[in-house]
Amino acid sequence: MSFDTRVSESIRLLQPYKAGLTVEAIQDKYQLSTVYKYASNESPFPPAPSALTAMQEAFLQANRYPDYQKLKQAIASNFDLNFDNVMTGTGSINVLDQLFQIFNLPGNNVVFSSHSYFGYPLLAQKSGMKVKIAQSGSHFEHIPENLVAQCDAQTSILVIDNPTNFSGTALDHKQLSWILDNVSKHTIVILDQAYAEFSDMKFVEIEERLFQHYPNLVVTRTFSKAYSLASLRVGYGLANPKLVSWFNRAQQPFPISNIANAAAIASLEDKEYATSTIQAIKEGRAWLNDQLQQMGITTSESHSNFVMGHFGTKAGGVYQDLLEKGFITRQMTIYKAPEYLRISVGTNEENQRLIKALAEHQGK
Repeated sequence: MSFDTRVSESIRLLQPYKAGLTVEAIQDKYQLSTVYKYASNESPFPPAPSALTAMQEAFLQANRYPDYQKLKQAIASNFDLNFDNVMTGTGSINVLDQLFQIFNLPGNNVVFSSHSYFGYPLLAQKSGMKVKIAQSGSHFEHIPENLVAQCDAQTSILVIDNPTNFSGTALDHKQLSWILDNVSKHTIVILDQAYAEFSDMKFVEIEERLFQHYPNLVVTRTFSKAYSLASLRVGYGLANPKLVSWFNRAQQPFPISNIANAAAIASLEDKEYATSTIQAIKEGRAWLNDQLQQMGITTSESHSNFVMGHFGTKAGGVYQDLLEKGFITRQMTIYKAPEYLRISVGTNEENQRLIKALAEHQGK
């Protein structure tokens, strides 16, 4: 008898995560000296100088377990919340994973939109929860009425990536409030706001009163995008203290390293640097949108750090041609939308190089 027989049914359904193409792999494959990556929605800018200094100092204490309480307090202070409103994890995906594990009674389900973050079905399979899909709109946006309609007495979690990981579209404050007012308080509503810092749209007003009024609400965020700390894996959630207490029982000890803690705290404190990089990405997004539209490529209304263009049946060819020239974009095949390419915003120079390569492709 093999140990394979001991693997749980929920894990048998999963496939290993397939990471995106790396710069090194494309350099080797196509013999390129320079490769630009626009596929993973990372920040094109380095961490704040103060974060780099904090990491160097933290290295000297790598022999000690991290003091995660300092980071939780820094996050709480950033939103004028209390320490017990904050939960932390190894990236926001870890926070989501724990929530899916905690609220997964047998027979219960999770609801999300058809063009939500592709990680949600994987988390649902892992937890053993059934999945109920709410149809997205014609522009891949969430439809509040569809989301609420899919919720029933057995819905443990309603998760909404806002802005969406697929197209960057977003629901506004009124739409989100309507959803919260029309979903049972027995259902945990997760607003996954990995890209919130890049939007000028008003979502929910994060304050203590919000979580008192909606004790079933969790807002998740990350340091990977706006704070340029993707490789350090720092995420967090904000919620009512009672919900946080359940999370703390399930979370592993010390989920974030001492070095990552130090970098995250320093990044929060250096508001000037964060504001400047976020603004640069917003300007780059607007410029990319304008350039793509001038080429006749329809783009989504993105509130994130990327743009998504409709290239039709030519998308595969465009993707491959760009790849061979050293530009890694993301063809949205995993979302069953291969006619679209998603392009992360780069520096001004990177954006200009990409548009030049696209113009050359169109001129063939």
